[in-house]
Amino acid sequence: MKLSTIVIDDEPIALEKLKSYVQKVPFLVLDAVCQSGFEAMQHMATHDVNLIITDINMPDLSGLEVVKSMTNPPMVIFTTAYAQYAGAHCQPHHLCNAGKRCSPLAQQGFYFQAYGER
Repeated sequence: MKLSTIVIDDEPIALEKLKSYVQKVPFLVLDAVCQSGFEAMQHMATHDVNLIITDINMPDLSGLEVVKSMTNPPMVIFTTAYAQYAGAHCQPHHLCNAGKRCSPLAQQGFYFQAYGER
């Protein structure tokens, strides 16, 4: 089964990097690339998404706010370039029951998250 994936980030360089990571994972299908939470919400209103990869801190509507606004959110991977957001704001147990930890994301780390840690 392939997972329909949406990537959300207001930083163009980060967006391109995340897009390239998704395209390298065989069971992920890149459904949309969005530069804001509002753009993502519009897309998800008309498309089913299995996985959201979103920046935590964005202007106007953050990734956390996008996920919290959903009644039944799909799987979520939060990203951030700022250490203070990774610790203080990323508390997955408040958003889902998966209990995943926050950790720095590099391509190798992305693969470990996608395939399960070894």
